[in-house]
This record gives sequence, C-alpha cells and structure tokens, in this order.
Amino acid sequence: MNVAIYPGRGTSPDWNNPDILERLMLPPHASFVPFPDSVSCKHALADHRRYLSPHVLSLRGDWDFRMYPSVLQLPENILSFRSGFEKRPVPEESCICPELTADDTFPFPVNPPIICDEQPVFVYRKTCQLPVLWGRCRKRIVLQGVRSACHVFVNGKLAGYGQGSGLPADFDITLLLHDGDNEIFLIIYPYHVGSYLEQQPDQPWFGCIRDVYLEAHPTLTLHDLHVRTTWVDQEQAWRLDLSAVLLSYRIAMEQPTVHASLYDANQSIYEAGWSVVMKPVEPDRYPAPVQTAGVLRASLLIRDIRPWSDEDPVLYDLFVSVHDQHGHDQICLQQAVGFRQLDWHDECLSVNQRPVRLKAIRWSLASQVDPTADLPQLITQLKRYKRSHLNAIWFCDVPPDPIMLDLCDIYGFYVIEDAPLQASPSWVRGLSKKRQSLPEKWMFDRLNRLIIRDRNHPSIIAWSCGLFLDIDRSDSMMALLADRLLDQVRKLDTSRLIHGIDFSHLGRHLDNWLLSQDLTRLADISWIRLPDAHEQPWCIFDHALPQELLPPLAKQIEPIVIEPINPIIGSFNIRNRLSRVKADCFKFNWSLIRNGQPVLAGALDGVVAEPGHSQMIELWYGDIDFSDGADYLIRWTVSANQYFFWYEPDEELSIQEHMLQIADSPIPRTQHQGGRLRLESDRHHLIVSGSRFWFVFNRIHATLESWRTGDREWLAPRRLTLSGSDMMRHPPLAGLRCSLIRQPEPVDEPDWVRWSEAGFDRLMTQVISVEDGCDGKNAVIEMTTHIGAAGVEPYYAMNVRYEISAQGALRLFASLTPLRTGILPPPCFSFCLNPARSLQQVSWFGLGPERSISRLIPVKPCSDHYEAALRHLCRADAEPGVFRQIRKLTLRDPDGLGLMIQSDHLFAFNIFNQDLTERIRVFKNQPMTEDIVLQLIHQDSLKAQPLDEPLKFIADLKPII
Repeated sequence: MNVAIYPGRGTSPDWNNPDILERLMLPPHASFVPFPDSVSCKHALADHRRYLSPHVLSLRGDWDFRMYPSVLQLPENILSFRSGFEKRPVPEESCICPELTADDTFPFPVNPPIICDEQPVFVYRKTCQLPVLWGRCRKRIVLQGVRSACHVFVNGKLAGYGQGSGLPADFDITLLLHDGDNEIFLIIYPYHVGSYLEQQPDQPWFGCIRDVYLEAHPTLTLHDLHVRTTWVDQEQAWRLDLSAVLLSYRIAMEQPTVHASLYDANQSIYEAGWSVVMKPVEPDRYPAPVQTAGVLRASLLIRDIRPWSDEDPVLYDLFVSVHDQHGHDQICLQQAVGFRQLDWHDECLSVNQRPVRLKAIRWSLASQVDPTADLPQLITQLKRYKRSHLNAIWFCDVPPDPIMLDLCDIYGFYVIEDAPLQASPSWVRGLSKKRQSLPEKWMFDRLNRLIIRDRNHPSIIAWSCGLFLDIDRSDSMMALLADRLLDQVRKLDTSRLIHGIDFSHLGRHLDNWLLSQDLTRLADISWIRLPDAHEQPWCIFDHALPQELLPPLAKQIEPIVIEPINPIIGSFNIRNRLSRVKADCFKFNWSLIRNGQPVLAGALDGVVAEPGHSQMIELWYGDIDFSDGADYLIRWTVSANQYFFWYEPDEELSIQEHMLQIADSPIPRTQHQGGRLRLESDRHHLIVSGSRFWFVFNRIHATLESWRTGDREWLAPRRLTLSGSDMMRHPPLAGLRCSLIRQPEPVDEPDWVRWSEAGFDRLMTQVISVEDGCDGKNAVIEMTTHIGAAGVEPYYAMNVRYEISAQGALRLFASLTPLRTGILPPPCFSFCLNPARSLQQVSWFGLGPERSISRLIPVKPCSDHYEAALRHLCRADAEPGVFRQIRKLTLRDPDGLGLMIQSDHLFAFNIFNQDLTERIRVFKNQPMTEDIVLQLIHQDSLKAQPLDEPLKFIADLKPII
C-alpha cells in the first residue's frame, strides 16, 4: 500500500505528520443538499432533504468492520479483504474499543505534537452501486465526521485523507468509480497530531461518528453559498446578501445564470437572476479537474418580513438554482433563511433590537450517539427543552451534524457552536519548533471549516472553542496566537459573537455547582435562575443531567409570572419575561379556593403587558370578606391563546398559586367526652387503652407498635421472620417510627455517597428516657432518644411526645436537634408507618397527582383534593418523589373506615412498597419485601440544609369510625 499509513518507514504516517492536515479534500463550503432541478427540490418535504434528493446516496447503515489493536498489525493487502468482517452501524451507536481509555486522558505519553506510533486502527468497508442517472455527474463522498482521522479508499485507490472530530470532509471520487459494485474502505485512526486540540471523550467514542453519503454534482455546479441578513433602518426593510461560488469542469468557457427565489410557505415573495462570469483557475487550486470558477455577490432589499427569533422562529425558503447558457437546470438547493440581526452593546445581547436573555443547555456531543440517528427522538427532546422555556444550546467539544442545526432553526434555539479546538500550550510550542506558522495553520483550518459550513444558520449566534475560553494572557505565545485567530474569525463572520471574548464562559456557574463539595449546599439548585440584566449569561442545564430536573427548572423560568401585591384585596402584578411576544398571547383564568373547594372563578381580559414589562391587575371577590378563618388561596391557570412555543391553543402552560389566608386557629380538637383512659406497663411495652381502643408503645425502639379501634387494626404487624443469615441484622420496625432516610432520587446522586458514608441508611435509635402519665382523660408518653450510626457518636437528639385523648385520637409532637456542629444534614425528618392491609385507598388535600423531586419545586403546584389506590401510588414504575403542601391525608378501607392525618403546618408524604431500609437494600442489589409504607415528612427538611434550630413536627391522627 503506497500510502503513508504505517509508522517506522522513513517518513511519518499522515496521522502523525504535523505538515499534513489533509489530502485531496475539497475546499470548505456551506452545508446544503444538491438537487437536479428546482421542481424536485421544492417538493422534497417528507423528510430531511438529505434523504430525499436523487443526487444523494446515503451509506448509513451496516458496514463491514474490523479492528486491529495496532496499526502495525494492519495487513498490507487489507484493501483486498472480502471476508472476516463483522457488521457495525454507521454512524456509531456504541463504543468500539472500551479498553482504549476509561476517562478523558490519552492512553499514551503526552509528548506533543507527535503521538504514539502504535495505536488501534478501525477498518470500515461497504459496497454500493451508483444510480444510473449519475452517469455524467461528478461524484463526491462526504464524511460529516469521524473521530479523529481517516484515509478514504475507493476501489483500491486513495480518495483522500482528513482529520478533525465532527468536522466535514468531502472528496471528489469521480475517476475512481466504475459501473457495478464500487468498494469503499475507511481506515480510521482514534488519534492523530491534532488530537491534542480535541476534548477527549469520557468514554472511548471513536470511529465513524456521523453520516456518510455520496453526492452527485453536475459539471457546472454550485460549490458554496453564503447568506446574510441585515436590517436597514433607513429603508425599513431587510437586506439579504448572497455570495455564491460556481465551479465548472467543462473546458468550454460559458456564462451561467444564477436564479434565486424567496418563498414564504408556498408563495414566492421575491425572485431575481444574475449572470456569472467564469474565469480559468490555477491547476492546483482544487483537488479535482476544475476548469473555471465564478463568484456571485448580490443583495436583495425585501420588505414585509417577519423576523426570526427564539419566540417566533419564522423561516423563509431560498431556492438557488444554476442554469447553463441554454437555460437548463444544472443544480438547485434550498437554504432556510431567518431574518435576524445580532447586536452586543453594554454586555447585553439584542436580537432584532430586542434584549434577549439566554436560557441555555450545555450539550456535549463528544461521548454520545449522534442524536440525528433517531430524528423523532431528537425532535421530541428539542420540544421538551422548548416547552421547559429553554431558548439556547451550547454544543460543546464536537460540532453537531448540520441536521441538528436545521432543527434549531426550526424550533427557535439560539446556538453557540464549538470547534474541536482546545487550548494546548505544549502542543503549540512543540509544533512551533518545527515551523512557526504551523499552530495557526492547524487551528484556523478547524475554525474555517466549521464557520463556512454552518454560518448560514440563523440559530447560530456565537462561535466557540476552548482556545478562546481558556486564554492565558500571561502566556505571550498563546495570547498572540489567540488574537490572530480571533481576527481571522471576525473576517470570516462579522455578524456573530465569540464565546469567551464577547461574553464569559457559559458553563462556569454550572460547573461550580456540579463540582461543589460544600456540605451546606447539598444538591442545592437555588442558583438556577435567569441572570439579572447586568449579569453575563450562563447555562442553566446540562443535557447529561437527569431529565427529572426539567419540570422544576421550567417552573423557575416561566415566561409569565404572576406576583402578589396585596392578594387579599385582589391586587396582582403580571410580569412578561418574553422578548418579543405580548401577554395577550395568553389566557389567564383564576379561581378562589376555600379549604380545597372552589368558591369563585373568572377570566382576565385586557392583559397586554409588553415584552419585558409588567401590568397590574385587580380581582373582585364579591361579598367574600375572609372573616371565617378558613384557608383561602388563589389559583392562576395560564394557557396559550394561540399556537405558541409548541403549545396548542388552550393548552396549559403553567399553574401558579398564592395563599390569601391560612386558617387562623389550630385544628379543632374533638370536644365530646369518651371513656376513661388506662395506662399500663407490660415488660418493655406501655399500653394505653380506652373505650374500644388501645395503643401499644415500644420503650426500646421509641415507636407506636400497635393501634386498634374496635376490631380494626390500623398498623401492620411487625415482621419477625429472620433467616439465619439475617440474625445480626435488626428486624424491621413496625408501627409509627421516626426516619431520617427516604428513597433515593436522581438528584441525590452527588449526595447519596456522603449520606451512605455517614450511615444515614443504617441509623439506630437509642432511648435515653421515657416519661408517662395519665389522668383518665388524657395520656402522655414522652420519649427522648439519640439517633446515630454504629461506631460513631450520635448525630441527633429527638424528643417525641404522644398525647392520647379519651376519644382515641393521637397527637404527635416531635423535635430533632443536632448534638454538635458540622453534622451532615439528613435527607429528611419524617415518621413512617405500615398501614394495615385493609387500608387500600388514600385521599389528600395538597399537591398532586404528579410526583416531584423532593428538593425541587413541584411539577404542577396545584392544591386540590385527590384520591388514589395505595397500590397505584407505589407501583413498580412510579418515579421516586414526594407529594408536597399537604394539609390533610386520609387512609380508608373498602367500608370507608380508616385514619385521618392532619397537621398545624404543611407537610409532605410518600408511599412505596417496602420499608425504607429495604428500599436502600434494593439500591444495593439486595432482596426486598413488599410491605406498603406511608412516610409523613417535615416539608422544610427536604431542603437538606444544616439545622440552625430544632426541626419541629406536629401531626394529629384520628380514626374514622
């Protein structure tokens, strides 16, 4: 094989040669899909045009594949192999070589600019037949991205070499093809000289990571197209600037015509045509037999245009076709045009002269399947982000496939796009020793290919790379290099910003949170908010984070916020956070809720708050004067008035609630008389009995072990069956008992290790003292306990007081106090009980029925009465989480009898189908049982904040008989 592939043969292989950036690669150009004529181009609507054009042959799918652990093991005659391959999909769907590296480092000594001579090599092989209609066309092979360098062979001959993860590379292969089956080989190297410039994946994601396809181009073709929009204030119109590069492979001189049509949906709103003068080109300018080239520069002035923005992503279709001197179509392409203009003044971003706040997602493509491999799923994900009120995406480390940018244009996302170009001072110094201009040449090649490919997308507002984000100004060589590259980028694209130069690092706040080890901020996401007007923008979400974080995040950045001014008299403020859309795009319905029941409702007219402004409104409550001491709250439902933000008309955007009045007296105690109470002691039990009821308290475990009213037992019995291997394990407790642990949730991942190390999943209770008393009308049992893990000093002191009335009701007072400073805050402060099996239904007044992550804002803050079966709430596919803002909860059996639980303060609850200790064992892959547990949780304890003062928990439990 007469190609520089193997090391140790006198000359460096292409992938380890700093002088070789590419071989036979066509010059960079905009991403577009060629069609043979305008008719077929305009009717290609069923899918992305890449998969509909008769001039594109997709090679997506299974390829023959072989991997060699070392390039030295690659057979010299590999291009003649026809067997011994396995099947592997292109683009890649999984890691090829897991043993290559397990983190984001190099598996060889770091000695820039060269890499280790021995590395694995991946061989892809595929055969294809060309369409008959391609006979007179020039053919290209297009690689949308490999990691990280690749030789391309067609029918045993070299077609070219390219490098750069996620960057496009295309090669003219016309002279290498023949009739019948054509054989394509891709030989891919995980590392090359430029790998030092790339963010290494945290898992070995190498090979053919993007689409591969063949394109047919006529002998007179359009090679590149650049569009730019500018608002001309004097004309009150938009200027559309076009720049096109035409290439001809014909020897005869000719003067082709370029025709442009701008469409709004199916209606043409502007058409124009120009003649282009073709001139001979230097023989070595193109790696193909190009004879002449021409450049067109034109401007169109267009009025009555709806501008593009994240809130109104209006796109127009620009169809550009090339006609030969006889007027025949040669090529036609479609370019989506979004009319928008960026401005950056006083560190404030404006789009179309309106200030914009970026609510960005950071999305790294370095270590995952190409999202365009499943377009329906990708569209669903983008819609989910859009409906969560996120409006920007930072594609970092590796640039996306152009299809992904097309979707961002359609769905209205501002995009910050990374080139695979990290700051690497050691690489720069090593390369400079060989030749001073090489570092700049390598770096500009990557920026140039990316910017020229993607600059037509209206969604892109900034270019980015690690070099600009991490400039060390104290290093004069790196600072000078960055400045020179910055000047070249500004010349390539004067209309966009530079991430890290014009505005600061978008991911810094996010990284600080993800890397925080501050125990006082356990899983605290309070920083997730919109930056103030004077602050730089930042990312508020990472695509790798659990998707369960999206609903509470969306709650914090809602486009419409209703703020109480004086709600008791009906005074509110409606704040419009949007940039372009007035509040009249929304419907505002309200209802007044008294003790969970609606008593008054209405809708607002005339809410027209301008973008970024507020409007005060007043409600009239009629003759309701709120003098009855009941709970009152006002509930707002905001819905779409028209199709907006991917919401259908009348579809609900948000529910917001404001308390007007909390009941001004504690829960009334039952006044009727019951029988006399008796208090007895039996070994380690205290028994309180009255007329047809009894309570059994355990003085060793500080629990209420049994509670019976008549023939009804409200608590499930304690499980005493232990296997021989379990004898050293404490048997699970029964009855009503304290718990400082809860179910693991996705947001707990960074904290659960700390809780486990501190022993919160295996806490033990030590009873310090027990006091009791009974006067015949009331009985009181007060227990003081210490709570801690084995082998360490106790963490907390808990005082729990049980008051039993003569009517058989129970009132619980509990307080939790840290025994010393610096103690890790517990996951929660709660009481658990196992309801008797006869109790099958639960109803409550509070939030629901959606589950929510306990330390985050609920998905839908809607207080109401709800009812469900216990088994339904603890089914296997139920997401972990709690129900919050609970005022009352009732457990009932089929006869309607049961327990009612109330509190003087709001509480939360959860239901699951095993003891918490059993749940933790499941987390550790140990067997579990299937008892239902009801957990009553102190709501403020869910924040997992350090305890500056004792937590106090109050609950009233009353039998329903």
